[in-house]
Amino acid sequence: MKTRKRLVALFLLPASLVYLIFFIGPTIWAFYYSFFNWSGFGQNMKFRGLGNYIELFRDRIFLLSLKNTLFILVVGGIIAFALAFLLTILINSGVKGKKLFRQ
Repeated sequence: MKTRKRLVALFLLPASLVYLIFFIGPTIWAFYYSFFNWSGFGQNMKFRGLGNYIELFRDRIFLLSLKNTLFILVVGGIIAFALAFLLTILINSGVKGKKLFRQ
């Protein structure tokens, strides 16, 4: 059993490293850089603290886009759930052509 766990860990290691290098690492660096006033070039980084976030949440365009994104997320989630629920009912009922819904 111990050998099996080691084998699973060995197979998960490459995917975990790729995930760490290409997703987690850049996310942490982006969060770190968000506290600075920096053009992205050169060494001229000025610490700004939460100032960037305060400015962001005072911006009307950002707040509108955030509201629209949340609306699409909620409405899209409800529609996807409703369609999945409807198809589940159709599959489990005695409707003709239910093989069509299973594929």
